[in-house]
Amino acid sequence: MVVACDDLYGGTYHLFGSELKSFGIDMTFVSFSGLVEMARKNNVISMIDNTFATPYLIQPYVQGVNVVIHSATKYIAGHSDVTAGIVAGDQDMVQRAKEKMANLGCNLGPFDAWLAGSRMERQVKNAAALAQFMKSQQAIKKVYYPESASTKGNGAIVTVELDEKANIEAFFRHLSWVKLVATLAGVETSASYPLGTSHRNMPDELIKQHGLTKHVVRISVGIEDIEDIQDAFSAALNQSM
Repeated sequence: MVVACDDLYGGTYHLFGSELKSFGIDMTFVSFSGLVEMARKNNVISMIDNTFATPYLIQPYVQGVNVVIHSATKYIAGHSDVTAGIVAGDQDMVQRAKEKMANLGCNLGPFDAWLAGSRMERQVKNAAALAQFMKSQQAIKKVYYPESASTKGNGAIVTVELDEKANIEAFFRHLSWVKLVATLAGVETSASYPLGTSHRNMPDELIKQHGLTKHVVRISVGIEDIEDIQDAFSAALNQSM
């Protein structure tokens, strides 16, 4: 039995909800709030994906999570040039993971490990500035950006919901140098469309429950000059109206 939060990445939701059943693994989806405490009270191993925050902002293991995983392809990849993953946590669990990796041939090469590095400080600062800037834009209905996530900042992902009158296709078409992508956390600023990528496999009722509409855009803020980032989105928003 696996218990998971109900606002997972769409592909993971599909994997847990459909594919794992063929291996005889049952799934239960619950709200994320209190999930770790639930696991602790019932002596169950807890695992969390900390890719968005990285250890720079949050260390879930210190807060009681047994196993922490990161997609090092994202922020931990210093130059957007690494395909890797990281497992941290209880020593016995990490040792078992290391043995599996060695036996299955998926351990990371030394050069790839050397390329990994953190660049979160600059991106977090830019994201905070962009989130504040977006709140003042007429074409923006709502800005989603964490508050008080850590003492070092609140992450580098800014999500916005455009006004119902905005033309979402025109917005994406006029993003200039900002690329529309299906992923996140590159060195460069990019935008993605959750309904068409990350959350397309989620059930309609969950999409509605979590506030996803056809006007929601997720922005992965990069390390460029903040004025350039703001200018690019301002121009696209103006064109959308």
